Amino acid sequence: MKESTRKLWVDRIKRWQASGLDAETFAYNEGISPKTLWNKKYAVARACKAMVPSAAQFVEIVQSRAAEREAVAPFEVTLASGSRVVVPARFDRAALQSLVDVLRGER
Repeated sequence: MKESTRKLWVDRIKRWQASGLDAETFAYNEGISPKTLWNKKYAVARACKAMVPSAAQFVEIVQSRAAEREAVAPFEVTLASGSRVVVPARFDRAALQSLVDVLRGER
């Protein structure tokens, strides 16, 4: 079924369903046979179903590095002086130690 024809029938079938009319009455008002209306309804349904990919048997999910960083919550260090440091879950140990030493006044 051509795209333009499919769109025409999709619109017609939507109008039919919204009208609440039976197939015979709606088809009569549209100037088509009820059999054509039913056939096109099933043809459109098949065409739409064919356009939807089938369910995947296996899907690999790969977490991005950004999502990985956000997935682990940061933690907070509060020194006796009241200084507070929020540390990301992934951090450089030496850099953190240097920062803590500076805040303690050891360097």
